[in-house]
Order: sequence, then C-alpha cells, then structure tokens
Amino acid sequence: MPRHHIRPCGVDDDATEAGAVRGSIAGPPPGTRPSAGLGRRALVVPLALLALVLAGCGGDDDDQGATTSTSVDTSDDATTTSVADDGATSTTAAEATTTSTPTDTTDDATTTTAVAEEVALVLEPDGIGTIETATGSTNHLTFDTDMATVDDVASTVLGGTAEQQAVDECPAGPAETYRYDNGLSLVAQDGTFVGWSIGPGGDQDLTTLAGIGLGSTVAEVRDVIADVTVEETSLGYEMSAGGFGAVVDGDTDDAVITDLWAGTVCIFR
Repeated sequence: MPRHHIRPCGVDDDATEAGAVRGSIAGPPPGTRPSAGLGRRALVVPLALLALVLAGCGGDDDDQGATTSTSVDTSDDATTTSVADDGATSTTAAEATTTSTPTDTTDDATTTTAVAEEVALVLEPDGIGTIETATGSTNHLTFDTDMATVDDVASTVLGGTAEQQAVDECPAGPAETYRYDNGLSLVAQDGTFVGWSIGPGGDQDLTTLAGIGLGSTVAEVRDVIADVTVEETSLGYEMSAGGFGAVVDGDTDDAVITDLWAGTVCIFR
C-alpha cells in the first residue's frame, strides 16, 4: 500500500525529507489481520490528525480545495476514508469479495476400490466347499477335483500357502498332503483331491455347513445327522456320522470331537 506523507504547515519539502516533521498513514502489513476490536479504532487518531493538519494549511498548499482519500485494507473489509477541504471526514466501507477455488487432491489419478466378498471354507463329506457369507452362495470341490485347483482355492480363502509333504507309506497308498496354517490337511493321490483331515490344535471355526467341527459334541452331531455310531477302536473312541469320520474323547453324548476327516486319509491304526 502506498504511504501518504503529511507536510505540516510552514515546513518545506526539504525539511520534511530531512526528517524534521514526518507523518504517515498506512494500512496493516500485507497478509496480516488487525486484532479484533482494535483495527478500526486505531484509525481514529491518524484521521483526526490528518483533518486538523489539512485544515490549518488551507492557504499554503497549491492543491487547496482538493479532496484527499486514504484507503485502508483491513483484509475483511475495504475501508475508504475521505477528508474534504472543510475538514470533514467520511468513511465508506465496501464489502470485500472472497473467492474460493476448490483444491483438487486427486492429482488426476483414478482410484479404484476393489470390494471383495468374504468367502469361508466349509467341510463336506465328499470334499470341501466355499460359501459367500453375504449371499450364502456355495461352491463345491469334490474328491475327484484336480488338486492344483483345490489348493489354489484353499490358499486364497485361508490366506496362506500350504506345506506339502509326500507320504509314501500312507495305508491307502502313496499320497501327498497339503497342510495349511489353520491345521487343515488336504490329501491328494496322483494329482487328484481324495480326502481331508483336521486334528488337535486346528481351527474350531472351520466347520461343516451345519456347524460341526472340532469341539462339537456327539449330541450336536446327532442333531444334524441321523446315522451316528461311536465305538472304541485302536484310535480311541471313533465316531462315524454320515460320511464323516472322527475321534471323540468319550462314549457319551457330551464327548467332543478331537479329530475330524472325510474321504481317503493317512490314518495309522
């Protein structure tokens, strides 16, 4: 903002420039905002002083009768103060216009959000399956399915890579097991999916569609499967139920499942 110098009466330009008497009116520095309640009050003293000085110098200035205007930008409002030749002052406040420009933070990049449906693995008497928990839609992988396909699905759903092991002395013949972090083991023979098992320490949330899994009781199994038998074998108390095989920790209905399997598995009796 330009500064307007006030030359007192009887003082020439040289004296003023030498610093004998100097006055100025300036708005706040650019980019600053006057303190609330003080900014406009601070203008009163300089403007009154300006009026008195100009009134006293009426006959000495070549620009007598002209009107002097001083504009002060308060950042929020534009204020114009006019001092007439008779010493009267008037102030006009003009409303400032603020223009906001939206800022684009995308950098012209396209963001794609992939929404994956949650899928769970389920145990079945003739294989394994998947179920979309949001819709209930199921997919079945039976025991005659190519093992590479089954392993790919299981690894994707369970979120890990299986540990593979060859079992040449498996009672059912040479086999290869695929063991996952949750304790599930899938069994393959000649590249074909033939069985699954899960034992102590395995994930109890891995169950059949009816909710049967490790920790389920014999009574709970009887509620969903009609043909259930429990007998004592070399494995302990062995249960047979609708295509599932299991080891339970007793011969009563409140005995719980400790091992569960289906299909061809490597059980050494």
